[in-house]
Amino acid sequence: MMGYTHVAWGAAGAVSLAALGGDGTPGTYVMAALAGGIGGAAVDIEVKDQLSNPKVTDAGRTRLAVLGLIGLGALSDWIFKLGVLSEIINSGYVALGGVISFLVFMAICHFTPHRTFTHSLFFIIISGFCIGAVYPDAAVYYAIGALLHVILDLFNHKVIEGHGVWLLYPIKFGDGIALKLCKAGGTGNKVLYFIGLALFALGTVMYLYMYKDNGNITAPIIIAIYLIVVLHFVRRKSERELRHIAHMHGH
Repeated sequence: MMGYTHVAWGAAGAVSLAALGGDGTPGTYVMAALAGGIGGAAVDIEVKDQLSNPKVTDAGRTRLAVLGLIGLGALSDWIFKLGVLSEIINSGYVALGGVISFLVFMAICHFTPHRTFTHSLFFIIISGFCIGAVYPDAAVYYAIGALLHVILDLFNHKVIEGHGVWLLYPIKFGDGIALKLCKAGGTGNKVLYFIGLALFALGTVMYLYMYKDNGNITAPIIIAIYLIVVLHFVRRKSERELRHIAHMHGH
């Protein structure tokens, strides 16, 4: 699937989980949306953009969208005093170590083959521990976002190297799992994207309905609008690139 689809599903799963089991505060919503979105994007950290003609730059735009989400979340936390940043700062070297470990781990995984280690349960566990060191409550929301990414990729065709998803990588069973129900840039991806976005909107409504701080819905609304609008632009740009590639091949 495309990066924006994974971010939509990651945020949807995390926010829905927070609605069912969170504390109903704005800080938890923002933290869940950020962690789920990061989890949805992190699994494809090994994907490299193709900058030559025809360009394929979905991965880079998706990562920029997630970085913007992190920045907006931090700004919202500071303006509305949600308390997440203060807890991270109070954790001191533990949180700093988690951030550094996560970034170093992502840098190393960037050079692994596509849909191998980063699409395994081991990757989710290791990177989840790093996120947990930064902010313990975020680990489960990150993990659900990453796990949903892997589950969606099970429906894909095999990658160019001829293998599917090895959930227990580096342990390999056959050619991995590739159910061949849809392609990354095909109609199935588009349908799943809109389903994920609808689930994110529904999860947001559920969370706000169960809100325990009815006087302050600004931060969650800002985060929700940002994700919906930015993912829309990422999708439109990616679809134009894919149409250009199809045109070059005479389709």
